[in-house]
Amino acid sequence: MKVKSVFRKVNIIIGGMVLELVILARGASGLGYQNNVGVSFTFEPVLAINLSSNALIIPNLTPGSSAYSNTITINVATNNIAGYTLSAKVGDGNTYTNDKLTNASSSTVFDNLSSSSNLTLSQFNDNVWGYALGTIDSNTTYSGLVYNTDTVINATTNNTGTAASSGCVSTCSGTNSTNFTIAAKASSTQASGDYSNVIIFTVVGNRPPEYLYDKVAELSRGTLAQNSISLTDAITTPTSTNKATDTSNSGVFIYDATLRGAASDASNDHTIYFYRGILETNPGTYGSAGSANAYPNYVKLSNNTCWRIVRTTGSGGVKMIYNGTWTGSTCANSSSSAQLTTRSFASKGTSANSTWFRNMAYVGYTFNNDVTDSTTNTPLSTIFGSDTHPEYNNTRSNIKAYIEDIWYASNMTAYTNKLEASAGYCADRTVYNSSIVLQSESTETLPYSSSTTEYNYAAFGARVRSYTIAGATPSYACPRSTVDLYRYVVGSTGTSNELKYPAALLTADEVALAGSGWGASSTNYSAQSFLRSGSHFWLLSPHSRDSSGIANVFILNSGGLLYLDMFNYSYGVRPAISLIPGTIISGGSGIATDPWTVE
Repeated sequence: MKVKSVFRKVNIIIGGMVLELVILARGASGLGYQNNVGVSFTFEPVLAINLSSNALIIPNLTPGSSAYSNTITINVATNNIAGYTLSAKVGDGNTYTNDKLTNASSSTVFDNLSSSSNLTLSQFNDNVWGYALGTIDSNTTYSGLVYNTDTVINATTNNTGTAASSGCVSTCSGTNSTNFTIAAKASSTQASGDYSNVIIFTVVGNRPPEYLYDKVAELSRGTLAQNSISLTDAITTPTSTNKATDTSNSGVFIYDATLRGAASDASNDHTIYFYRGILETNPGTYGSAGSANAYPNYVKLSNNTCWRIVRTTGSGGVKMIYNGTWTGSTCANSSSSAQLTTRSFASKGTSANSTWFRNMAYVGYTFNNDVTDSTTNTPLSTIFGSDTHPEYNNTRSNIKAYIEDIWYASNMTAYTNKLEASAGYCADRTVYNSSIVLQSESTETLPYSSSTTEYNYAAFGARVRSYTIAGATPSYACPRSTVDLYRYVVGSTGTSNELKYPAALLTADEVALAGSGWGASSTNYSAQSFLRSGSHFWLLSPHSRDSSGIANVFILNSGGLLYLDMFNYSYGVRPAISLIPGTIISGGSGIATDPWTVE
């Protein structure tokens, strides 16, 4: 049998080296000047295939018996760090147009084994042929090649051989060498003569892995740092009257390292990037194909759930918000299709006339279920827990129990090892009084009026950072990290500040940085925010207790605006998860109809 070998070279940039040259020039005065010149070297990959023989021949095949050829060795050389894939197929599509061995002077043929037959030589029928890999013995099984369709016969994830531009017949070894054998069995009625076809071997360099964090970093357009006005205002106030085409504040931005805070992420080794893009004129089509100002941030998991990237983490992870399911052609974009269900954030207090202590407690993702109604001022540490009393977070909120026990346990456990356990979800319950003065959890009490119809206003930290104080800036830090920073703990029941599974909700700070302003603002991009779904959905951050005694939690409303409502109302549930550092993606362009896919 004659065998055809082919060579294919792929031009994939696999790495480079940058040298910095310092040029020092001295004038007559002896003064020196320095200038830096960056020099870049790119090393192209090499990929070669070589065969130990140009033909596979079974000489003098005896009718009625079986025999197999001498084995040929296929050698591959490459310096591609991602390795290679070696494939084989039968037939050249021209002279040989099927998978059979044919004879020029006879109509009789040898049939190809089924591609999945896995037969030993003793199991061969008459007049068939097949191939096997590796070391051959009596237990070796053979299969058939497919006509004009590549069958992978060796795939390496990384290269361990010696690179050589002309191949390496004598120097390649290990995973860079593949032994290939054919076998045939002839009946006594088979016509004598030579039977032929062509086997084509193809080697292709594997594509280097694409890391999701790097994809986000590549899209970065600049840094939004703290300035004299609120960062929220800075990113939600357009410099052009046409919000759809204004790109002055659109894109993926680097979060100012001085503002990030070490408490919210286990590590600060990586730059934090956050998405904040201008949309097309039609709200809700962020990231759609053909939009010059659209920034891709759609990710699909293999369970057909869709997600939108919100930001990266200090550890190099990627935090995302749930965005419905894959329909086969697109990810969900709007209204109820972008959320799991509707739920109340927490239950309502049971006392008919005096429930404000319970109301305040219920804004927590977990809360102190032992707080009772009172007619006296109560320490903040009793209501919200503290460094010395973390056990006061003894009960899960409705929404936390739903995310963990109903949704995650049934749909996401296969992904737990792909999600960051260290990713922080901050339900900040720092309290400010009506004069916007921060209250100390160790010494302050929550003001109480003797009248059940009169209550003192109190604001939580995220509300203050979002729009109360000029110059205040949304933050990824977590002021009360002992009790308000939620992280996944293996085997946890989900009380205290532990997550039973690595999923929670986005904070108001994260949403503000993503471009959704406060509802009172008349000049913002919120109506075109990529987080806008057309339905209200819950955020993790407590908002305030108003002068009527009602305690509220942040929501993102149907118009894409940061807003608030009482915890016992029923709104959408859109969980957030954080993919681990080093997450690899395959294919896709990051838009709704072509999302990046997590392998």
